[in-house]
Amino acid sequence: MKDYTVLNLSVFVLVNTNLCSVELEENRKSEKTVKVAEQQRVRAEKERDRQTRIAEERQRKEDEEAKKRAEDEAKKKKVLSNMGANFGGFLAKAEQKRGKRLTGREIKRKTLSERRSPLGIENLREDGQRAQEMWNWVFQLESEKFDLLDQMKRQKYEIVVLLNRISHAQKL
Repeated sequence: MKDYTVLNLSVFVLVNTNLCSVELEENRKSEKTVKVAEQQRVRAEKERDRQTRIAEERQRKEDEEAKKRAEDEAKKKKVLSNMGANFGGFLAKAEQKRGKRLTGREIKRKTLSERRSPLGIENLREDGQRAQEMWNWVFQLESEKFDLLDQMKRQKYEIVVLLNRISHAQKL
C-alpha cells in the first residue's frame, strides 16, 4: 500500500509540475503578448507624434514661405511705384545740375520718361497666366506642326518607293 501511495504521490507531483510548467508557459506567453502589445502601442504613439511634428514643421515652413512671398510682392510693388514716381524727379535734378545743355543719352531718357506710363502691376498675375496659356497653346501648335511635317516626309518617301516599284515592274 505504501508503494501505491508513493506511486500516487509521484504521479500527483508529476501532473502538478506539468500543470505548473504549462501554467508558467501560458503566463510567459501572455506576458510576452502584453509586452508586444505595449511595444506596438508605444511605437504607434511615437509614430503619431513624429507625423504630427512633421506636419507642424511643414505647415510652419509653408506659412513662412507665404509670408516671404507676400513681403517680396510688397517690396516689388513699392520699388516699381517709387521708380515710376521718382524717375522723372531724378532726371529733373540731373538737368538742373547740368543746366540747359543735354547729352543725347539724357535727351533719350527724358523723352522715354515722359512717354512711358507707370507699370500696372495689379494685373501682373493674370497677365502671367494668360502668357503661360498662350505659350502652352503655341507649344502645342508647334508640336503638331512637327508631327505633321514628319508624317509628310514619311508619306513622300513611301510615294517615291512605290513609284520606283511601279517603274521597275513595268520594265519587266
